[in-house]
Amino acid sequence: MKKILFLMISLFVSSNAYAYFDGGMSATTGENGYSGGKVFLIVGSDNMWLKPALDYYKSDDSDGTYKIYSLRAGFDKDLYSIAGGLGSTPEVNGYKNTYAEGDITFTLTSNGSGKGRLAGPQSSHGASGGKGLTRIDIGGAAKHISHKTSGSKDVSQTDLSAFAGLKFFMTRLSMNYTASSYGETLNLTDHSLPQALSITGLTFIGQGFPKSSVNLRLGWSNMPFVAPYVSYTKTKFKLATNDSKSYCAGANIDLTMLDVNVVYEIYDNGSTKDNFLSLGASLKF
Repeated sequence: MKKILFLMISLFVSSNAYAYFDGGMSATTGENGYSGGKVFLIVGSDNMWLKPALDYYKSDDSDGTYKIYSLRAGFDKDLYSIAGGLGSTPEVNGYKNTYAEGDITFTLTSNGSGKGRLAGPQSSHGASGGKGLTRIDIGGAAKHISHKTSGSKDVSQTDLSAFAGLKFFMTRLSMNYTASSYGETLNLTDHSLPQALSITGLTFIGQGFPKSSVNLRLGWSNMPFVAPYVSYTKTKFKLATNDSKSYCAGANIDLTMLDVNVVYEIYDNGSTKDNFLSLGASLKF
């Protein structure tokens, strides 16, 4: 996977003399010895772009570091964007996965912008908020994951998502709903919980078989360079995992070439409330 990422980036850059770059990293710390982060790079030219990324985490219970290698590619126009990607988690403690995904986003108003949408995988939550006083984005996404665990039966998971975003003056509201289905009838005897699970709205990588998840996010960009926001995520799980609720408060700081993001999260899993803090920065040119 790493060789494929490097080859595709090299080919893309060599064939696009006027490429732009946006790269950065983030770090997250939390309860139970959790530490993780993300490193990414966006290489683009005109309406096309590539985004290789590495997500990783470890905790007191993980007995190792899980890494998620991914590569996304997309095509952006003012009124729509199309993207897709592949990813994999190399084996750690007998668990590994692979996935494929795709999404499409439409801007329903006449003031769209290809540089970030208000909701979905292509969303950008910087202080600018896009063009005009009012803007509406809607879209959908699909993701298929293959989970493999030594000593347990393989599990195929399909996530279908619908999302929408609204900007009115300096206020931004977005919603994402994801429903998960499985190719097998799950039970704790034959199936082990996936160990590298990303859910929209959460700052950390978790575990479990989600049934559905909804994320609501409210943000403002009325202060120069700073866009504060709050976020709420509720996730329902299958089998014996309790439903969870997440409460986030954060801010994006746009310094032209430098973007900084700070997030504090309280995660309630039904029995404990865990705290997470994330810091991130990206450089674009």
